[in-house]
Amino acid sequence: MNPDEFFQAGKVVKTSGSGGELVFSFDSEVSDRNKKMESVFILLQGNLVPFFIEKSESKARNQLLVKLLDVDTQEEASLLAGSGIFLPKSMKSRKKQGKKFDIDFNGFLVIDKVHGEIGLVVNVLELPMQELLEIEKDGKLYLIPLVEEIITEINIDTGIIRIEAPEGLIELYQ
Repeated sequence: MNPDEFFQAGKVVKTSGSGGELVFSFDSEVSDRNKKMESVFILLQGNLVPFFIEKSESKARNQLLVKLLDVDTQEEASLLAGSGIFLPKSMKSRKKQGKKFDIDFNGFLVIDKVHGEIGLVVNVLELPMQELLEIEKDGKLYLIPLVEEIITEINIDTGIIRIEAPEGLIELYQ
């Protein structure tokens, strides 16, 4: 196994429960793919060791609750806590041509300068001409172009996107 063929995709944050479950935290560039993974490599004592994923469940933004095959106790899981998670470079997402932002915005709160809280991002629609934030609040969907002219601030730490929507755009959905 050539370590140059892998990249660090995240880390094992902590154990969870008594049955050997672990919480994985992934970098945003692989977070949208983490539900499909069947295995990961964990760096143990300088070696990348493969582990098969028995089951997984989304926990929070960029986090996954994982049960690894043959890791059945909290004691076994605790040996993996804090270790780096590696994936083959072939799984690394490539930034799409023309894509302005390479961030997973799902769950971000969108706040407009005039209208205040618009809602939470539930999807990013990638259309040929531009990307749109799909925002939901109280059962209503809002589509806001993901362009620098409207997006005034993206705070990754707080999960807040501030916008200045053009006059009439928000009113279209109310």
